[in-house]
Amino acid sequence: MFIQKGTSARYSLPLAGLLFMLLGTQQIAAAPVDSLLPERSEQEISQKWTQWMSGKNQTATFTENPSTKAPYVAGVVSDSTLEQALGAANFYRYLSGLEEISFWTLRLIVKPNMEQLLSLPEN
Repeated sequence: MFIQKGTSARYSLPLAGLLFMLLGTQQIAAAPVDSLLPERSEQEISQKWTQWMSGKNQTATFTENPSTKAPYVAGVVSDSTLEQALGAANFYRYLSGLEEISFWTLRLIVKPNMEQLLSLPEN
Protein backbone atom coordinates (compact mmCIF):
# COMPACT_ATOMS: atom_id res chain seq x y z
CA MET A 1 0.00 0.00 0.00
CA PHE A 2 1.31 3.37 -0.93
CA ILE A 3 0.91 6.37 1.48
CA GLN A 4 1.74 9.86 0.31
CA LYS A 5 3.80 12.09 2.54
CA GLY A 6 2.06 15.24 3.72
CA THR A 7 -1.47 13.86 3.45
CA SER A 8 -2.02 13.91 7.21
CA ALA A 9 -0.57 17.41 7.47
CA ARG A 10 -3.04 18.60 4.86
CA TYR A 11 -5.99 17.63 7.07
CA SER A 12 -4.58 18.41 10.53
CA LEU A 13 -4.57 22.21 10.18
CA PRO A 14 -8.20 22.51 9.00
CA LEU A 15 -9.26 19.95 11.62
CA ALA A 16 -7.51 21.93 14.38
CA GLY A 17 -9.17 25.12 13.13
CA LEU A 18 -12.58 23.43 13.12
CA LEU A 19 -12.06 22.14 16.68
CA PHE A 20 -10.96 25.60 17.81
CA MET A 21 -14.05 27.16 16.29
CA LEU A 22 -16.35 24.64 17.90
CA LEU A 23 -14.71 24.37 21.31
CA GLY A 24 -12.45 27.38 21.70
CA THR A 25 -15.05 30.09 21.42
CA GLN A 26 -17.29 28.77 24.18
CA GLN A 27 -16.43 29.93 27.64
CA ILE A 28 -17.56 27.91 30.59
CA ALA A 29 -18.08 30.02 33.67
CA ALA A 30 -20.39 29.95 36.63
CA ALA A 31 -23.01 32.62 36.61
CA PRO A 32 -22.87 34.97 39.57
CA VAL A 33 -25.48 33.94 42.10
CA ASP A 34 -26.75 36.14 44.89
CA SER A 35 -26.52 34.09 48.09
CA LEU A 36 -29.08 36.33 49.81
CA LEU A 37 -26.73 36.50 52.80
CA PRO A 38 -25.87 39.93 54.14
CA GLU A 39 -22.42 41.19 53.23
CA ARG A 40 -20.18 41.34 56.28
CA SER A 41 -16.70 42.82 56.40
CA GLU A 42 -13.83 40.87 57.92
CA GLN A 43 -13.67 43.46 60.72
CA GLU A 44 -17.39 43.05 61.54
CA ILE A 45 -17.08 39.25 61.63
CA SER A 46 -13.96 39.46 63.79
CA GLN A 47 -15.73 41.78 66.23
CA LYS A 48 -18.72 39.41 66.54
CA TRP A 49 -16.36 36.42 66.94
CA THR A 50 -14.67 38.19 69.85
CA GLN A 51 -18.03 39.13 71.35
CA TRP A 52 -19.69 35.71 71.16
CA MET A 53 -16.99 33.07 70.82
CA SER A 54 -14.40 34.19 73.38
CA GLY A 55 -15.09 31.29 75.78
CA LYS A 56 -15.46 28.55 73.19
CA ASN A 57 -12.70 26.36 74.66
CA GLN A 58 -14.20 26.18 78.15
CA THR A 59 -15.70 22.87 79.22
CA ALA A 60 -19.41 22.52 79.93
CA THR A 61 -20.38 22.83 83.57
CA PHE A 62 -23.46 21.44 85.25
CA THR A 63 -25.50 22.56 88.25
CA GLU A 64 -26.78 18.98 88.50
CA ASN A 65 -24.39 16.34 87.20
CA PRO A 66 -25.61 13.86 84.59
CA SER A 67 -25.49 10.13 85.14
CA THR A 68 -24.87 7.54 82.44
CA LYS A 69 -25.77 4.63 84.72
CA ALA A 70 -29.16 3.66 86.12
CA PRO A 71 -30.96 5.63 87.42
CA TYR A 72 -30.14 7.88 84.46
CA VAL A 73 -30.15 11.63 85.00
CA ALA A 74 -29.90 14.15 82.17
CA GLY A 75 -28.28 16.74 84.43
CA VAL A 76 -28.75 20.49 84.33
CA VAL A 77 -26.39 22.66 82.35
CA SER A 78 -25.15 25.80 84.11
CA ASP A 79 -26.13 29.26 82.95
CA SER A 80 -22.52 30.02 81.94
CA THR A 81 -22.51 26.98 79.64
CA LEU A 82 -25.86 28.06 78.18
CA GLU A 83 -24.40 31.52 77.54
CA GLN A 84 -21.43 29.97 75.70
CA ALA A 85 -23.74 27.85 73.54
CA LEU A 86 -25.96 30.85 72.91
CA GLY A 87 -22.94 32.90 71.87
CA ALA A 88 -21.95 30.25 69.32
CA ALA A 89 -25.52 30.03 68.01
CA ASN A 90 -25.76 33.82 67.75
CA PHE A 91 -22.45 34.02 65.88
CA TYR A 92 -23.69 31.63 63.20
CA ARG A 93 -27.10 33.34 63.16
CA TYR A 94 -25.28 36.65 62.56
CA LEU A 95 -23.33 35.18 59.63
CA SER A 96 -26.55 33.91 58.07
CA GLY A 97 -28.46 37.17 58.57
CA LEU A 98 -30.76 36.04 61.36
CA GLU A 99 -31.52 38.02 64.51
CA GLU A 100 -29.72 37.10 67.69
CA ILE A 101 -31.45 35.17 70.47
CA SER A 102 -31.35 36.74 73.93
CA PHE A 103 -30.28 34.77 76.97
CA TRP A 104 -33.68 35.28 78.55
CA THR A 105 -35.44 33.87 75.50
CA LEU A 106 -33.27 30.79 75.82
CA ARG A 107 -33.81 30.57 79.58
CA LEU A 108 -37.58 31.12 79.53
CA ILE A 109 -38.62 29.25 76.39
CA VAL A 110 -36.04 26.70 75.30
CA LYS A 111 -34.69 25.33 78.58
CA PRO A 112 -38.08 24.45 80.18
CA ASN A 113 -39.16 22.74 76.96
CA MET A 114 -35.95 20.70 76.90
CA GLU A 115 -36.51 19.62 80.48
CA GLN A 116 -40.07 18.54 79.56
CA LEU A 117 -38.76 16.55 76.60
CA LEU A 118 -36.16 14.85 78.76
CA SER A 119 -38.74 13.90 81.38
CA LEU A 120 -41.09 12.14 78.92
CA PRO A 121 -41.42 8.40 79.58
CA GLU A 122 -39.88 6.05 77.04
CA ASN A 123 -42.26 4.00 74.87
